[in-house]
Amino acid sequence: MNNDNASTSFVVISGLDFPKRSRKYLMDLTKQVAEKFKAAFVIVAGHAMNGAYLENQLKKRLKATRDAETKVQIRKDFIAEMASSFNEFLPTIKDVNYHIVVAERIYDREIGYEILKEVQKLRGGAQGDIRLFTDSEVKIPVQLPGFGDVRVLVPRNSSWFYENVTGVMQRLINGFALRANSDPPPLIVVGCTGTGAFIPRYRGIPCIATGTHHKLQQQDSTENMVSCTVVTIDKKDSGVFQVTWNPIDYRTVIYNEKELALPKDLARCHHKVLQTLMPSSASMSTIEFRINSMAKNPWGQEKVEKTVKELKDRGVIVYNKTENRYAIASDLINKINVSLSDLFKNSKTLTFVQKSCWHVGALKTLYWTVLRDEPKLAEDVDAIVVDGDVNQGISHNYEYNGELLPTMNGVDKQQILAAKMQAKIIMDVFAARWAKLSEKRCTKKAIDRCLVRFIFKEGNHDEPRFSGSKDSIALKLFENELASQLVSQLNLFLEAHKCSELKNSEVEALVKAKMVRVGETSVTKVNGVPIGLMHPHQGKTQAKGQRIQQTCNYFRERFIDSHDEDLRKIAVVGVANFHEAAAICTAAFGRTMLGIMTASEVYDTKFEQNFNKVVEFGMAKVKVEFNESGQFLSASVQYSMKSVNEIAKEDQRIVFCDALTNEVVSRQCWELSKLFDAQWR
Repeated sequence: MNNDNASTSFVVISGLDFPKRSRKYLMDLTKQVAEKFKAAFVIVAGHAMNGAYLENQLKKRLKATRDAETKVQIRKDFIAEMASSFNEFLPTIKDVNYHIVVAERIYDREIGYEILKEVQKLRGGAQGDIRLFTDSEVKIPVQLPGFGDVRVLVPRNSSWFYENVTGVMQRLINGFALRANSDPPPLIVVGCTGTGAFIPRYRGIPCIATGTHHKLQQQDSTENMVSCTVVTIDKKDSGVFQVTWNPIDYRTVIYNEKELALPKDLARCHHKVLQTLMPSSASMSTIEFRINSMAKNPWGQEKVEKTVKELKDRGVIVYNKTENRYAIASDLINKINVSLSDLFKNSKTLTFVQKSCWHVGALKTLYWTVLRDEPKLAEDVDAIVVDGDVNQGISHNYEYNGELLPTMNGVDKQQILAAKMQAKIIMDVFAARWAKLSEKRCTKKAIDRCLVRFIFKEGNHDEPRFSGSKDSIALKLFENELASQLVSQLNLFLEAHKCSELKNSEVEALVKAKMVRVGETSVTKVNGVPIGLMHPHQGKTQAKGQRIQQTCNYFRERFIDSHDEDLRKIAVVGVANFHEAAAICTAAFGRTMLGIMTASEVYDTKFEQNFNKVVEFGMAKVKVEFNESGQFLSASVQYSMKSVNEIAKEDQRIVFCDALTNEVVSRQCWELSKLFDAQWR
């Protein structure tokens, strides 16, 4: 557990699949993750054992005899042997216990549970580091005052195939919610889905699914992610608990595991043969073909056969007589020695705050909440990203149906207010960064460092059809006003600090460089890292991850053969327009893509109320790490609001009011106008 009583972390893994497709080096990596994050415990959420495989192996041994007593002894010896192997496989982590939830009916089976009980005995019994749970909806206590127990769900029956990655996760949660006779838990963790997903408010509860912990060779339901997940819980000043989702992707290690498994002392000729076995196992003739297609000096059949025999005798490769193919030995793969520092060597980091569906001008926009929260979230990030719907617009009869603030009847007024609010947020971030500078000199470098990058994309509400105008550029007034406000306020700052080193033209250039409008590709770059941003003109779906998954697939397919290599390597995608929040990882052909969907900054609307749609609100703070090739390695995702109690008091006067009066609405208009010099019309 972390040092103070207001925070704790734990690790979640699932699908070890011992002993068939398990990887010892993945367990060693997870041990290092637990140590790095000072995890209180590790949850193994089902499928620790491959029960079907174990039953098959035991069945083969039992065929050797018909004697009942001998069969009992064979079974006992088999369980002891597997328990000893798993005990060696599962690393000891100082002061950390394993909470192993057994999915007995589907994955672990009875034989797997018996082996796990034997392992528990080997490691000190009930006082050791293993806790076993057979309840498929078990409670795991979290030693954080006021938080409660985490509910861990594993399937009781085989899951259907779902194309949507959150399908199994949602089905298990829905089934639990309908059966439960208790209050909602503070957090739900779902195992055996093989997916990386975080839904901050599913049925009002933060819900997390974790990937598998073995090399994926088949897909039974939704499996696409090989990972471990770190869950961090922090108690905020408001008393609300903040859940942070940290998926750590192991796909890049698995992708390179054959190469990592090779002994270091091999001759060059041996390496040439092994390179031919990297894509797949191969026959002798295929090995010869692959070598000669790459070599300047062709090899003869005799040399190929001699080199292959040397590698086979040494145990580096094995021969499958049925397939007539050679392959790199799996025993070597299980002995890979790879560290967390190796995985993250020369990694790049990207941090940003994502906001969407601000709807400035709307009656129930959370104006004061955004002004309070966004500067704090953005203080240490590379960029603020706004993924569409900056203003509310005046379409759909907004001027007359009560959805607008009376002072916001006009898109020009909405965009001007949004620009002034965003300028204040950016300048608040600037001031916080300036205060932390060790040397407060008004140099161009210092100003650039304190001025956060601002990226924006238009949404459907920002388009001319929502403004009553058919010939305007979406958000152009907002863009111009924001630039003007920032230049003006920065000049005032420089003047107050008696700085004459920077000319007005240089300040304008700094602001221009920091403001980025997302273009036709819907892709922008931050610190050289491409981010895809979409505001799809689609409706909400019951499947929380569906729109994110569709958007990720869109970017994959659109740029799969692009001339621009960066577009082919997009690993982060922002999604908005659905007024709900979720984050998922999807994967295709060895590359993982993180999709972040942000909700709105509106409490609710009449339109959505009439469709029984609950509006979610809040921003996302995201940190992503990539390897040198731009592949996704890990993320840290937190959403800014879990509870309506976190809404600013100034906004509560409007959004919690059952009967809005002229006095309440006029006060909101007056206070916004007073702070931002917004004109009344």
